[in-house]
Amino acid sequence: MKRGLFLIALATLLVSCTLVSTDVDWSATAVDDANTPILTFQRSGGFAGMSQQWTVYGDGRIEMPDGSEKQADPKQLQTILDAAQTADFFTLNDSYVPEESCCDQFLYDITIQLDGQNKTIQVTDADSEQPEQVTAVLNAINKLIETVE
Repeated sequence: MKRGLFLIALATLLVSCTLVSTDVDWSATAVDDANTPILTFQRSGGFAGMSQQWTVYGDGRIEMPDGSEKQADPKQLQTILDAAQTADFFTLNDSYVPEESCCDQFLYDITIQLDGQNKTIQVTDADSEQPEQVTAVLNAINKLIETVE
């Protein structure tokens, strides 16, 4: 009897988690307001102890760390959103930062705000324990940043 109740509770939990992730419109066009940020990317640390932030808006506009603005290639933006969808971003852990990390590593805060949902995760650039899908999101964002800088 207890096992049956446990299985029912587990099935309910799994269905609930699935419903959360499938309710998101992962297309870049899901943004109602072009002035709404869909991605905020913060990079801090490294040898020089830098701190930078990029904000990507629904229209593909990127606010750079120096305050200037660039335009994202829509395909690159969709690549990031596709990677986030594959990673089931809104259900990820809040942090993938190891307890013992090196002082020269970069620390990244990735916030995605899309279709009424908002989630921030924290990762490093050298953690072999973080899920491959999280690394794919980080790599897609870094590629976009490299392209516009």
